Amino acid sequence: MELLSLLPASDLEELAKLLPACDRTPPAALLDDPTLPPFDVDKLKNSNHLRDSAIQLQYNIADGYYAYGAELTMLADESDEIKKYDEWKEQNIEEYWGAALDKTLTDDLKELHGTIDLAMMCAQNLIQVGDTLVYKRTLSSLNVSFLEEVQVTKVVGTVDVLYGKKAWKDIKTPTALETLIFNTEKTLKGKKIPNGNAWKSIRVHRDGKPQGSLGQLRLDLMWRIKSAGGTLPAPIAQA
Repeated sequence: MELLSLLPASDLEELAKLLPACDRTPPAALLDDPTLPPFDVDKLKNSNHLRDSAIQLQYNIADGYYAYGAELTMLADESDEIKKYDEWKEQNIEEYWGAALDKTLTDDLKELHGTIDLAMMCAQNLIQVGDTLVYKRTLSSLNVSFLEEVQVTKVVGTVDVLYGKKAWKDIKTPTALETLIFNTEKTLKGKKIPNGNAWKSIRVHRDGKPQGSLGQLRLDLMWRIKSAGGTLPAPIAQA
């Protein structure tokens, strides 16, 4: 989390030059007006935005996002998903769709949504062995950012995952996984964690392709159940 503090001032100044002009004051040596104050490189150490950007850059590089043609392929895949999503939307009740996005579900839909837990999503193959669960969240008040991955090793109603060399078993809720990840950060020991929504903070990746957040997959399943007259639809095919 504090890798920036290990960089020499010269490297921090080079990083500062990459910031948008509105977010920095250039070093006085680069300006005609020597009365302007130099950029405070120490501010970089406390920039959640810069830290998140650096983490995302590493994540993109590891995923091959910047390889030749990879970005166009990913964007094309995303466009296909959006197109499919819109087609599904047109085939269902528009007012319900809009209500879901506005978080103004009717009471019956709220009740249905609340019954969908991790076990049901596992039974529907929305989480499968081999999937990667990516947890991303920034705790601004504690100056901590998370971008962590776990590999799903077993799905039997509960989920077993591998975090590095650590095996976490019988995970029943997204919040339980979030708590395990929090416990790996020593700086959070004894501190109160701000409220959040683990369903939205955890995203599913399968065969290198994003499937959506657990919250979005849960919402999609709710609409499938609604469209099926309140009964569980057939599980999706396993990869």
